[in-house]
Amino acid sequence: MISRRALSQSDIEHLSYTGLNRASQTLWDRILPGFGVRVYPTGQKAFIIKYRIHGRQRTMTLGSTRLLTVDDARNRAKRAFVQLLDRQDPLAMRQQHELMFDELAAIYLRNYAIPHKKTGFEDERRIQIYLLPAWKNRSVSSITRLDVLDLHQKIADLKDGKRGGPYSANRVRELIQKMFSLAKSWEMVPDTFRNPAVGIKDYKEIQRDRYLNSDEVKRLAAAISEEPNVYICAAIWLYLLTGLRKQELLRIQWNDIDWNARQLRLAAGTTKTGRPLYQPLSVQSLDILRTLPRTEGNPHVFASNVQGRHLVAITKAWHRIRKDANLDGVRIHDLRRTCGSWLAQSGSSLQLIGKVLNHSNEQSTAVYAHLQTADVRAALEQHGELLAKYFVCSSDVPATDDLASAY
Repeated sequence: MISRRALSQSDIEHLSYTGLNRASQTLWDRILPGFGVRVYPTGQKAFIIKYRIHGRQRTMTLGSTRLLTVDDARNRAKRAFVQLLDRQDPLAMRQQHELMFDELAAIYLRNYAIPHKKTGFEDERRIQIYLLPAWKNRSVSSITRLDVLDLHQKIADLKDGKRGGPYSANRVRELIQKMFSLAKSWEMVPDTFRNPAVGIKDYKEIQRDRYLNSDEVKRLAAAISEEPNVYICAAIWLYLLTGLRKQELLRIQWNDIDWNARQLRLAAGTTKTGRPLYQPLSVQSLDILRTLPRTEGNPHVFASNVQGRHLVAITKAWHRIRKDANLDGVRIHDLRRTCGSWLAQSGSSLQLIGKVLNHSNEQSTAVYAHLQTADVRAALEQHGELLAKYFVCSSDVPATDDLASAY
C-alpha cells in the first residue's frame, strides 16, 4: 500500500499496521519526495528514504520513529539527498564507517533488548561479562566464525562457578547471532555481511535436577539466620516456599499481595511465560512478608537502595550464604527446583506442580516425575497386602548367598 501525504508527528504516533500477507507499508511525505515512514508487520516503524543512483534503486533506513522525530528524520533525509547531488551514494557512504562491536552492543540494548525483552537484563549481563571483554575494540565486520567458535568453546569449558558451562555458551552464541542479524536488518553493515554465529552447533545441555534435601535445608536455614539483610533472608525463604522465578519474586509490589485471599497476583508482563499468575500464599509465606519493612515512596516489596527500584541481583549475598551452608554449586534457581521436588515427593501430581511453578508446557514439569514415589510406594504396599495371603514360599528359604546352589 502506497499513499502520499504531509507527514506530521501526530501521524507517526497514530500510525499502525493494516497490511496484508505480512508486507510492509510505506507512507510517503509529499513535502520531501523520496522520504517516508515504513510500518512493519511487527508494528515497528522507521523513517526511510528511497532514491536511484547509478541505475540502481536504493532504500536506506534513517532510524526508528522511537528515536527520531519527523523533523529530525526529514533533515537527515535532506542531508542524504545533498550527497546525491554530488553523485555520492548515501547508503554506501554510511556503510564505509566501520561499525564497532561496542557501538552495536549499545544500540542493541537501547533499541531492542531493554524495551522489548523481559530478559533484556540477562542480555546486558552477558554482553558485559563475555562479549565486551573479548570484542570491545573490534569492528563487527572483523569478527569471524572462528572468533565465535573460540568464544563459544571458552565459555563452555569454564566451570559453573566461573559463570560458564554449555548452557551459558549456547545462550551467548544465540545472543551474538541475534545482534548481528539485527545489525544487518538495520542496514548497519554491508549487504554482503555474513552472520558468523549462524550454523555453529550448540553444546548438548544436561537438564539440571539439583535440589536440596532436608539436611541441606537445615544448613541453609542456619546460614540464613546469620544474614543481616532482611530482604535477602525473606527472598531465599520465599523461593523455597513459593517456587517463584528469581526476577518474578524480586519484582513484586505491595499491591500485588491480596492479604484476605492469601494470594499473589502477577501481571502478564512480569512473568516469564507472559501469562498472568495468581499464586496462593501459604501462612508461612504471608508471615515472612508481614515482617518486611516498607520503604516510603517505593512500591516494591524487595526495595533497593535506588529510589523507587527493586532489588535486581542478590547473587553476591547468595554466594556468601551458600558458602556458609556448605552448598557450593547450588544456584538460586535450584531453590525453585527444591520446591517442585519436595511437592513431587509428597505425592503432588505433575499437573499441580506445573501450576505451582507456572510452567508453560508439560515437558518442563516432567523432570519431577521420577520423584513421585509416595503414591507408587503406597500402591505397591497395598498390592503386596492383597497378594500376601497367596504366598506359598517355604519359611526355610535359602539365604541369598545360597540361592544359586538351590537351583
